Amino acid sequence: MIKICLCDDEPVWLKTISDYIKDYFIRHRDVDYSLDCFTDAMSLIDHMEKKDTFDLYLLDVYMPLTLGTEFARELRDKGDESRIVFITTSKNHAIDAFAVRASDYILKPFGQERIDKLMNDVLPQLETPENRYFTVKTNAGYVNVQYNNISFIELDSRRLKVHTIDGEVVSSIIIRGKFEDEIINLANDSLFCHCQKSYLVNMRYVKKMEASQFVMKSDDIVPISKRFYQETKHKYMEYLLRKEI
Repeated sequence: MIKICLCDDEPVWLKTISDYIKDYFIRHRDVDYSLDCFTDAMSLIDHMEKKDTFDLYLLDVYMPLTLGTEFARELRDKGDESRIVFITTSKNHAIDAFAVRASDYILKPFGQERIDKLMNDVLPQLETPENRYFTVKTNAGYVNVQYNNISFIELDSRRLKVHTIDGEVVSSIIIRGKFEDEIINLANDSLFCHCQKSYLVNMRYVKKMEASQFVMKSDDIVPISKRFYQETKHKYMEYLLRKEI
C-alpha cells in the first residue's frame, strides 16, 4: 500500500486536493493507497510519532508554526527518503524545495490534470508488486488481485480468468473489449509477459520455457504463439538476467 500524506492549512484546498487524489485512484484501481489529511505540521508529526511515516508527502509551504520546507528538512535529516511535493502560492521557496530533493513544486491554483501528472510521475517510483492490484469486475462486484498473487491470466469465452498462486481462479464478467486492452498495465510491467493472444504470464512463477509453451511452477501449461515467440523469449531472458544480478 502506498501511504500518502496531505498537509494544508486551507480547508478549501485540503478538500479540493483530497478530491483530486481520490478521483485519480478511482481511475487507477490497480494501485492500493491510503490518504491522511492534516491542517498543520504539529498534528502530522503527532500522527507519525504514534503511528507511521508516509511514502509521499504533499505539503503546503506556508503552514502554522513551521514552514513545509522546514518540516521536509527535518525528514531528510532523519534519513527519510520518502517523496516530497510542495503545493503553494509562491515561487519563493523553489530553491529550498530543491535542497530537500523535492519531487515536484506545484503552484496554486491548479486542477485535476496537475495531480494526474504528479501521480503518473511519482507513483512508478513507489510502486512494487506488493502494493499493486489487478482489478477484476466479477458478477459479485470488483475483486482486487495483488500482482504478486497472479500466476497467469487467460481469456476464455470472453471472460478473463485470473489464476492465482493459491490455485484460485477469479472470473470476470463478459468483456467486450480486446484482451490486450484489459491487461495493458500488467503487460507493461517487467514481471509479466503477454505470450499469446489470450494469455499473459507472471514470469516469477514460470518453471521453464519450452518452444511453444511455459510450464508453470503449478504445472499448468501456458501456450506461447509463434507471433509472440521472439518478444516473449527476449522478455523472459531479460527477466532471468535481472534475477542473477
